[in-house]
Amino acid sequence: MITDMISEAPLRTVVPHVILLEKMLVDLSSDKMISTTYSKAEFPDAIEQAQSQYLIDEVRMLRYTRRRNRGEVLKSILKAARQIMLLHEKAVS
Repeated sequence: MITDMISEAPLRTVVPHVILLEKMLVDLSSDKMISTTYSKAEFPDAIEQAQSQYLIDEVRMLRYTRRRNRGEVLKSILKAARQIMLLHEKAVS
């Protein structure tokens, strides 16, 4: 479930009605109704998986997060996701 757009929500210019991954990730971390469907401990791993498969514009995502008044929360989640990524890299090498 994706909620109505907050002003300045990330949009694609080519296909304006397609939701960007950055918006979906922010909505997952910000919306109370959506966040009850998963454990908060799973979210850093979900971010890490998304970053390993897609190019995520963190600046765009953090700007949208600030509009949702969740900037510090997402920064801590991104930090945890980076730590997971570093652990995976060490395990592979």
